[in-house]
Amino acid sequence: MLKKHPKKISSKKSEKENSWYLLSQAFYEASIISFSLVFFPIVMLLLGVFLDKKFSTTPLFIVIGIILGVITAIYKATRIKLHKFKNG
Repeated sequence: MLKKHPKKISSKKSEKENSWYLLSQAFYEASIISFSLVFFPIVMLLLGVFLDKKFSTTPLFIVIGIILGVITAIYKATRIKLHKFKNG
């Protein structure tokens, strides 16, 4: 006369589904942060190259573009991180 516990089986299933959901959320957030860390510096670099060719000031706008791109990327990544901790 063993009693079956279907509740435990379903809770194990929901725990497994929850862990997959949390893992997918973590990968999603990591991909957004990675994209922003690569995208913004490259866009600003290309903008700097364009402006340097237009105004014939070779290293000036490239350096400014890279610096602004890195600052923007760090700002965006920090906002994503803070939003995650704020919402849980």
